[in-house]
Amino acid sequence: MSRFSGKTVGIITKVEMRKTSNRVVYWLWFGILLIVSAVCVLPPLWLFVSSFKSIPEFFAQVPTLLPKHFDWHKFFETWKIMNFQRFYLRSLEMAAGDIAFSLVLNSMFGYALSQLKPKGAKFLTALLLWTVLLPNTLSIVPVYANIVRFPLFHFSLTDTFLLMWLMSGANAFFVLSFKSFFDSIPAAYSEAAMLDGANKLQIFTRIIAPMSRPVYFVIAIFTLTNSWSNFFWPYLVLTKEELQTVMIRLYTMTPNSTATMGLAIDQQLMGIVYAILPPVVIFFFLQKYIMRGGLTLGGIKG
Repeated sequence: MSRFSGKTVGIITKVEMRKTSNRVVYWLWFGILLIVSAVCVLPPLWLFVSSFKSIPEFFAQVPTLLPKHFDWHKFFETWKIMNFQRFYLRSLEMAAGDIAFSLVLNSMFGYALSQLKPKGAKFLTALLLWTVLLPNTLSIVPVYANIVRFPLFHFSLTDTFLLMWLMSGANAFFVLSFKSFFDSIPAAYSEAAMLDGANKLQIFTRIIAPMSRPVYFVIAIFTLTNSWSNFFWPYLVLTKEELQTVMIRLYTMTPNSTATMGLAIDQQLMGIVYAILPPVVIFFFLQKYIMRGGLTLGGIKG
């Protein structure tokens, strides 16, 4: 166990690994994590490889794991056939608004609960915690009723990204995450700024927000991944084809002029590859910040 020879701190050190029982537990957990990793990695890897197979290979009596020939032109041809650049732009447009609304509105609400503490702040915090515990299915009918006919003003929020942006700006978990991080900032900074004549908004924008860059960055990543994979509400309210996102395009792969029976199976798999590629790239480059965010947001104070 040379890897533990110079390790003196942590859960497992050189001293613990001298015991046979500890070594058994270590390799047992290592095997479990290896199996879990395989379960997570192999399906998207198989999907990517299989998207390059020819149609006869999918229906062969003897299935093959790898395609006989990698036709890389299929990657670009399918993109052109499905006109995926338009759906990418719509998904990015929706995600940009989701991030902006999420960071601004949720952080300001969290700041009010953490630093301003108006009357009823504890009740609002408890109410937010309670809403997090409720199933999302309970709110589908009343929310949709308000979407179709907004109360008092009687206008519709269908066929617009504004609905998704407002939902991102009213996320109870994000509000509590911001509040938890703001609670860890010493009140001395705000008090010193107030003595210098700064108002509440200036304290938030010039002191609290700059000191909270880690939580802003993590919430932005979470919002981006959630927005990209969001299917239910966009599919329900975006009826116009020019507003449809990537996830809706995957669900509505309709026949075209050259394939009366719909898109071929290899093209459908390639479309799924297009859809999962951005989240994979985001996780690959930003996994360090995502892991830090899990530690930062792991404990939410009441």
